[in-house]
Amino acid sequence: MELILILTVITVGGFSLFTYIFKKLRFKKILTLLQQQQYDEFDKIVDSWSSRYLFPHFNIEYLKLNSYILRGDESKIDKSFDTLFTIKMTMPQKQDVYMKAFNYYVGLENKHKTKELIEVIEGFDNEEMKKEARTIYDVFILKRSNYIEEMEANLKDQDDAEKGITEYLLSVQYENKGNRKKAEEYLELSKSHLRDPEETTAE
Repeated sequence: MELILILTVITVGGFSLFTYIFKKLRFKKILTLLQQQQYDEFDKIVDSWSSRYLFPHFNIEYLKLNSYILRGDESKIDKSFDTLFTIKMTMPQKQDVYMKAFNYYVGLENKHKTKELIEVIEGFDNEEMKKEARTIYDVFILKRSNYIEEMEANLKDQDDAEKGITEYLLSVQYENKGNRKKAEEYLELSKSHLRDPEETTAE
């Protein structure tokens, strides 16, 4: 009896280790294909029965979404988001997906989609995310300029990366107000603060 139990433990343990190693190797392979833009091979591996066995449904769909974004396939991106919205997710996953969708549709200036998404986001228990989404929505979709005073006051306490983002938002807001001169000034400042350090060194 003890021998059977020991053999069972060894067998189960060995299978678990094999699965763990295979899962890590498969995930690395998938990411490599994505980085190298080998999309046909990526699709084949991600949709394989072995990948669907190894990874949760959410992970598979999330990987596919990222590949469609890299390809710029708007039709498949829409379908991928719709699929993810129906999957049972943890709250961090849900917040990540909805914010990703929100930022994507803001980039397309899709007023209908962004309105739907911000209504969901504002129901999350995440004040920082809600504030970020509301600011982006007001500035890029509603074309408002009501954050200028607050953002200009915050610049002095920010590092270069934060300044670059804030200055870009200020540039857009001044553009919304029709002040092209200030918009250009902040756009140039934003570019200088968001530059790759290697580019600066190379000059």
